[in-house]
Amino acid sequence: MRPPYDLLAGPGEDFDGATGDPRVVAVAWEAWRTEMAFAERFVTDAPDLDVEGDDSWRGTVSLRWVLIHMIEECARHNGDADIRRATPTM
Repeated sequence: MRPPYDLLAGPGEDFDGATGDPRVVAVAWEAWRTEMAFAERFVTDAPDLDVEGDDSWRGTVSLRWVLIHMIEECARHNGDADIRRATPTM
């Protein structure tokens, strides 16, 4: 199964065509909900945090590493959301 967003095509190309069109936004939210449900099931069903998988950029990574990386990424990008919220012209 091909991932819904493919960074191998080129960094940032998954953002090409971004728009505020409500139909496109609805599709994006549904894709996010689907991915979140998969991730929650995967973490819940994993025997432990040492489960490993292959990442095309980093090689073998553990579930523990992925979860920590996601915490870092969310924290990093929450600041972006704060800037956008506080700046009405953006």
